[in-house]
Amino acid sequence: MNETKADMYGSYLAVFSFAIAMAVLPLFFYSKVGSVLWALVAWQIYRRDKSSLILTLRLLFWFIVLGAIVSTVWLLLGPPNVNLRQFVEAEGIGLAISAGVLWWMHSFFEKSPVAADIFTPVVAEEPASADIATVDTAPPLSAVPKYVAESPDLRAEPSVSPKTVPPVSQGTIALPTIIDDERIYAGIAGELETGGVDKGLWTRLFAECDGDEKRTRVLYIRQRAERLIAAERARRAK
Repeated sequence: MNETKADMYGSYLAVFSFAIAMAVLPLFFYSKVGSVLWALVAWQIYRRDKSSLILTLRLLFWFIVLGAIVSTVWLLLGPPNVNLRQFVEAEGIGLAISAGVLWWMHSFFEKSPVAADIFTPVVAEEPASADIATVDTAPPLSAVPKYVAESPDLRAEPSVSPKTVPPVSQGTIALPTIIDDERIYAGIAGELETGGVDKGLWTRLFAECDGDEKRTRVLYIRQRAERLIAAERARRAK
């Protein structure tokens, strides 16, 4: 099975675009720290790896918070430091805003159903193949003993026991156990055409997709097919 990244859409794509803008905007104010910070965030969002993205957001948030605490204590209690004061004046407000946005992003990527769907890789299943037991063909006449070939009685009624069952090779899969995916997807297409959809599933997905009907249809087909295939497998396993 091949795994590919899910397409970014909806609020996830909006947050990614916001991170790109935040990486470019500080350059107009000569703020290199902000650009580097947001470029890292944008890259992690693009990778669509939830664990590394959440970890990056937490580390950057606490880095800013601890840096602000240390800088404040130094300016109030330590010896005068012109460079530190200039840095705080130039970067302080921007970093404080960034810290708040980073914490909001942390909550969004942990709880948003849209983000959860995008973090899940798309799995392309390879077509199932089944070994079909073959029936041995009759041997050519040249391979039949001469006395059998020349005897009409023996040729007309070959000696085969009625209880003999052709052996089945290991790994052979009986054809009835293969689930007809195309039939299931055709049934889902019929549901969408006639309006006979699973209303509970459709309503939940419609809310998660922020009213995007096109995306709702895609997710409905995917999740409805998974449910029907799982139900079919459970029925055949009984």
